[in-house]
Amino acid sequence: DEDGVADIWNNVEDASGSVANYLARHGWRGGEPVVSAASASGEVDPTLFEQGLKPSMTVDELRVAGVEADQVLQGGALATPLRFETRDGYEHWLGLHNLYVITRYNHSAMYAMSVFQLSQQIAAEPFS
Repeated sequence: DEDGVADIWNNVEDASGSVANYLARHGWRGGEPVVSAASASGEVDPTLFEQGLKPSMTVDELRVAGVEADQVLQGGALATPLRFETRDGYEHWLGLHNLYVITRYNHSAMYAMSVFQLSQQIAAEPFS
């Protein structure tokens, strides 16, 4: 019924507002990307992907180390290299400041990527 749909929609709006407030309190930078897909070339030192969640290397430093963003990022921007094992091999990403903000709730790169990818799905197919 219409009242039930309205209640669900109100709960979604309340939850979205709570998440937005949480992210803002933890330093979310509106309009900035969360991650960039990346490509790894050659023999990349596997310890590069053990740097932790807080971005501490520049995009330029990561490029020299063999991990390059698939999108245009400022060379001096800080990022953290991420590598996820899939059925088909490894998937590489550069985690940026806003991904780090997501990890303040749950200290897991996989969790943060899941939240990001879910947000992309919701943005692409909003509730009607």
